[in-house]
Amino acid sequence: MPSSTEPYAAVYFSATAIPGDVWDALHADPRAANVILPIAQKQLTRQTDPSKRGQCWIAVFSFGKVDFVLSVTNGDNGQYPVFIFTPHRPHLRTREFLHPRLLRLAEALHASMPVKRIYSVFAPDEIAYPFVACWTHLTGVQALRDPYYHAWSSYCSRQTFVSPKRQDTVVPGVIFQLRPAVESDLSGVAELCYLFAKESEPFVLTRSAAVSEARKLIQQQQVWVHTIRHENDPACTEHVACIAAFTRNSESVATITKVYTPPDWRRQGCALRLVRRVTKHLLATKQYVALFVGRENDAAHVYHRVGFVGLANDAEEYPSVESWIELGLDPAKVQLGHW
Repeated sequence: MPSSTEPYAAVYFSATAIPGDVWDALHADPRAANVILPIAQKQLTRQTDPSKRGQCWIAVFSFGKVDFVLSVTNGDNGQYPVFIFTPHRPHLRTREFLHPRLLRLAEALHASMPVKRIYSVFAPDEIAYPFVACWTHLTGVQALRDPYYHAWSSYCSRQTFVSPKRQDTVVPGVIFQLRPAVESDLSGVAELCYLFAKESEPFVLTRSAAVSEARKLIQQQQVWVHTIRHENDPACTEHVACIAAFTRNSESVATITKVYTPPDWRRQGCALRLVRRVTKHLLATKQYVALFVGRENDAAHVYHRVGFVGLANDAEEYPSVESWIELGLDPAKVQLGHW
């Protein structure tokens, strides 16, 4: 790879075209790269026609190193936002460093993809804002005033994982199961996928799309359920009270991407029990379990109790726990996707 001191961008229209040094940068920090690495690896197994240019990856280099990796990819439910990863730690991301590199990134994206395809950008705060400013300068498409999503990135390891206390697991008069979802759970999982999306504007799902999503999650063994039935229920009705899905997974990192408890089952410890059980399951084969949790989301205390770090006013102790933001672009000028 050339060792130019001036930043330059390279575009790859298939995962198989991504060079080794870019893969190395992603693998070197799989927690931070969890929005790009697992998706790119999945695309390696799929046949993609580069001439259609339905997706791409862009890397920016300088001084012989990878500075940024951007992805525009498609998921099972639709088109993903623009994701941006950098291997550089926050203290190195000065304006002087960021601006020329993000401009190269935006220029390459503009030359490679239709403007209407770029409906939002998800990246660490100090990267998302200047990148979108560059994009607006190039295209005239403005960002919305309110972000779609503002979250902390967090993770749990075997060292930080917190085992359950007895009061977390014993509920008088209630019989519950924590297990991988099976085909007979389809309607219950689909309903919670639908309700989760309903509370995640603008990324809503129709009921048929929710059924399709639930079926894929179950078939791919990427969703667990917390079921409940009451001992005094003569019909022995089993309810799906909570789901936890993990859909972006690489060799060493699993990522919890969806946790949802419907209103009728909240404040009964369902999410805590299920997330803890799923995290323990994932840590049996992974070094870390990652997730994003909304900065104003009360669920942060649940994840903290499981062992996810940086969520109890202690983010400064964990430099890799960062604030990420999804900036939406003018919906009159773009075509909304789903993730």
